[in-house]
Amino acid sequence: MNISQINSTLEVNSSQNNIATPFYNFVPEPQSSRTIRYVIYCIVFIFAIVGNATVCIIPFRHRRMRTCTYFLITNLAVSDIGTMLCLPYILVMEWQNEWSMGSVMCKLVNPSLTMFYLVTTNTLVAIAVHRFVVVVFPFKSKPGKSRVALIILLIWLIAFLCVLPSFGARQLVFNGVKDNGKTSYTCDEIFPGKTREDHEFFRNMYTIFQYVINIFLPIVIIVILYIVIAYKLRQMSSALGFRKDRRDSQGSTSYHSVVSRKKSIDDFSLRKRNELERKFLRMLAVVVIVFVLCYVPYTTFYLVVSYYPMAMTWKYLGILYHYIYLLMWFPNALNPICYGALDDRYASIVRSLCCIRNRAQRFASRLASNGVNSSGGRSNRPGHLFSRSNQTLPPIKEKSRTQTSNRTIEEHKNGNGKNWKTCCS
Repeated sequence: MNISQINSTLEVNSSQNNIATPFYNFVPEPQSSRTIRYVIYCIVFIFAIVGNATVCIIPFRHRRMRTCTYFLITNLAVSDIGTMLCLPYILVMEWQNEWSMGSVMCKLVNPSLTMFYLVTTNTLVAIAVHRFVVVVFPFKSKPGKSRVALIILLIWLIAFLCVLPSFGARQLVFNGVKDNGKTSYTCDEIFPGKTREDHEFFRNMYTIFQYVINIFLPIVIIVILYIVIAYKLRQMSSALGFRKDRRDSQGSTSYHSVVSRKKSIDDFSLRKRNELERKFLRMLAVVVIVFVLCYVPYTTFYLVVSYYPMAMTWKYLGILYHYIYLLMWFPNALNPICYGALDDRYASIVRSLCCIRNRAQRFASRLASNGVNSSGGRSNRPGHLFSRSNQTLPPIKEKSRTQTSNRTIEEHKNGNGKNWKTCCS
């Protein structure tokens, strides 16, 4: 949705409620504010593409990251990349205040953006369900690669089916003739119906459907599952603490020392697993909170504009919309930062990649320093690092032979030569 769609929605609602049209004169955004927004868009775009591409590469280069949860996080990164690829088209439309990229792109860009966000929410729900099964039912077998691939395929299929009406409803709408004689169009959703009120009724129903599927149900399911997971982890930690206190009270005089030692090892592994699960749950909770805080305001704004136009009488509505829409893109850039900062495995891999880069730089600088000749200048001959210099290597060999012969003579003087004569004779 853009400002033109907000205006069209408000116009229809005003015709139904007999509202005066001067109500829609919004204050234009200052040029400085617009420039700042576009700079922020560029920074978010760079961070999102680089960070999520790194997250996608990691599971294919490290075997320990090829688990169900990390594959789902990779799917989340893929949806974030797809979301960011839609951003240039939307910024061009906003800059020109019209749609100039044809009917095909009109049917693809905005529905694809909605589909990618549906994939994001469905993936967050799938991760929460998987962690719930792992914590509450620890003895259940882990899903294999084929089952994980099927889960990811279902996530994308459900998102595509939910957005399918939007693919069909998107079309170019005549916006007028510009001063240069060219025709201006906007890309809008035109739902079936005999009258304009029918169009708006189906549009509002579809808006509610998207809000329920994309925001309400996923957040409710995720919150319930994470509360159950946190409660289960707390029970496990309290049980492990009770075992530790009981073992310490028994002391070392118990005749079940071997059994107690085995239990202590098991308790240590369970405690370590519990701690890792808590850290991982904290990382996922931060990702969900970032998504909710950045995405819910936009969808709520869209819902309010569709049903309560009188609540949007503020003249700065256009500027407010631009910054709420900007906020919606932040999770795509913040998610990789959350992975690297809050997950130990991602953090160690990123650190190792940085160390490899630093080692490569040090090795290159060492090669460059070894390429300096004795006169203080750099040799221009190719392969000068592997050429032998008559002024350096032969004296070192000569010195080593002299030291070896002197050591042999000293051994003969100390009596070690007697054994040598006996062996040789």
